[in-house]
Amino acid sequence: MSSTIQREIKSLVDKMLKTSETKSLKFTRVSVKASDKGLEVSIKIYLEHPMRLNSIYELVRIMSNKYGVATDEVTIYSPHSGAIRLSFIIKK
Repeated sequence: MSSTIQREIKSLVDKMLKTSETKSLKFTRVSVKASDKGLEVSIKIYLEHPMRLNSIYELVRIMSNKYGVATDEVTIYSPHSGAIRLSFIIKK
């Protein structure tokens, strides 16, 4: 089940960001793993150029609507230069 959701999220993220951030986006990676809380989702967005905040907001809004995740439950982190990570949990 998690691999199906992983492919679905990756497709959705790639489609949205490739449309809105044609020059900024290098590539994305999505990981989904099951836990006792639900499905832990991590979206890594690798950038070549700065990305508009509005694009990140739109991506979070889409994830919120599709998977029932509250926008204040999505965290953003920059593990190293050139990438940002969005993380959230899809509750069971």
